[in-house]
Amino acid sequence: MPTTEDPKPQPERSRAVFSNEDFELIRVAIRHYMQELRDRPSERNHLCDVQVEHDESRLNPAVLQEQSLAIEDLLETSRFELVGRNHGPYRLKLSTRGSRLSLHVANEENVLIVSHIMSFTPFKDIICEYVMICEAHLRASMTGDPYRIESIDMGRRAIHNTGSELLQQRLSSRIKTDLDTARRLFTVIVAPYTVSLFASDSGAPGQRGRFC
Repeated sequence: MPTTEDPKPQPERSRAVFSNEDFELIRVAIRHYMQELRDRPSERNHLCDVQVEHDESRLNPAVLQEQSLAIEDLLETSRFELVGRNHGPYRLKLSTRGSRLSLHVANEENVLIVSHIMSFTPFKDIICEYVMICEAHLRASMTGDPYRIESIDMGRRAIHNTGSELLQQRLSSRIKTDLDTARRLFTVIVAPYTVSLFASDSGAPGQRGRFC
C-alpha cells in the first residue's frame, strides 16, 4: 500500500524588523515626496478655495445645490493656471455683479495676485439659450416624457459645452483651464440666471432673468 509521506517542513519566512529610526526615515522620505508633488507646476495649478458673489439674487435651494456641487468638484479636481506665473494653488473669488464677470485670484495665503474683469456681453446669447433650454427641460420633467427629456438634456449639455468653451477662450490670455474646469465655472456663473425657473410655487418656470 502506498504510504503517505509527511510534508517537509517549510522554512520560516524572515520578517522585516523596522526600528523607530527606520520608520522616521520612511516618514521623512514620504514628506519630501509629497512636497515635490506639490511643487510641480502641474500639481500646484489648481483651486483650493472658491467664493461666489452674485447680484441680489437669492438662489433657490435646487440652484444653490447645483452651484455647491460645481464648487465641490472644482476643489476636488481642477486645472487653473495663471499665464506666466506659478503661485498655485489659488483662491478664486468670482463675482457676477452688474454687467461684468470678475475673477479675483489670490494665492494660498489669500494675497491677491490678479483681478480679471470681463464684460457679460459675449455671454448674453449663450446664457439666454441655456436658460430657455433649462426651462424646456423643467417643463418636460413635469410631463414625464422620458424621450423628450433625454433629447432636451442632450441639447442642454451641448449649449453648456459651448458656453464653457467660450469662457475658456475668453480667459485664455490670462488664465488657462481645461474643459471640465470651465464647465464647472460656467455652472456657477449662470446660476443666478436660472433662479427664475424655480420661482413659481407651482413648480412651473417663472419670469426669465435680465438677459432674456
